[in-house]
Amino acid sequence: MDYGEVLGKSWKIIWKNKILWLFGLLASCGRGGGGGGGGGGGGGGGGGSNGSSSGFIPGMPFQTTPPWLEELARTFERMVEDGTIWWVVAGIVVFSLLMAVVMLVLSAIGRAGLARGAWRADSGETPLTFGILWQDSRRYFWRVLLLVLLIAVAATVLILLLLAPMILFGIVTMGIGMLCLIPFICLLVPIGIAIGVLEEMAVVAIVGEDKGVLESLRRAWEVMRANWGAVIVMTLILLVGGGIVRLLIGLPALLILFPIVIGLVAGSQTAMVGGFMAAGAILLIYLPIAILLSSVLQAYLGSAWALTYRRLVSKESGAAIEPELSDVLPGDGVPSI
Repeated sequence: MDYGEVLGKSWKIIWKNKILWLFGLLASCGRGGGGGGGGGGGGGGGGGSNGSSSGFIPGMPFQTTPPWLEELARTFERMVEDGTIWWVVAGIVVFSLLMAVVMLVLSAIGRAGLARGAWRADSGETPLTFGILWQDSRRYFWRVLLLVLLIAVAATVLILLLLAPMILFGIVTMGIGMLCLIPFICLLVPIGIAIGVLEEMAVVAIVGEDKGVLESLRRAWEVMRANWGAVIVMTLILLVGGGIVRLLIGLPALLILFPIVIGLVAGSQTAMVGGFMAAGAILLIYLPIAILLSSVLQAYLGSAWALTYRRLVSKESGAAIEPELSDVLPGDGVPSI
């Protein structure tokens, strides 16, 4: 397989069909994310003559707790006493579950549209429009969603079955047996990568060859097993390249910490408030840029996997298989397993 041709054409496809960036954004939903928060502590306190004052940050010139923080602490205590806190926790849990479902649905729509769009563009069907890709996403949505859920559940059950006896052994041996988990955890990394590649190719098999859920897994496994060398090379290229690009996208986010650090070093409450406000402003400015760049990256990676699958299948059969689209109906969304 010509890796340079695949990588180059993937870029040409997403640059010529920028609608794929939108589906790249949707595809990135629920597929990992990062957040950061930081707190710092300083040592050293010193005895003061006014022993009733409480230090907000040790070593800082201001030594009284801000009124808003005291009020927040009192509110939290009241919520714990009257049991309101449990309703808040339940609400957060329900909201988190609903958001997870929404993200999963958006991800399935995005992955179906992205893979199908790359397949169409590689076949010469351009320009791509939102309406075309939306119809494709609707057609393959349920199959892609069931595929993702099936792999997630199977991987979780497998990991639990493997971890349970090791954890039990570690408890029985007073923690010494937990050392056995280290090589196992290291082994999980390549296994997780392989499962991710299998999932990517299975999605392409669904939208490109109109396969069912289980059939797409079998097809993807056959392609991977027959072309394991090419798959490993492409995986390393996309994994390392994508990791470097993600690192570059994330580096400017470190600028958010600078105003906060400056405010802490200055030592005044006004400087701290100003630092946090400046950090928030930087976040609001850079967040849309980071989202856009991440969407382009996801569109590129999805297109590269779609083209990789097509090249490997073409090598086996002599021509890529194109599903018949003339029979697509508005309500055609029932998954085929």
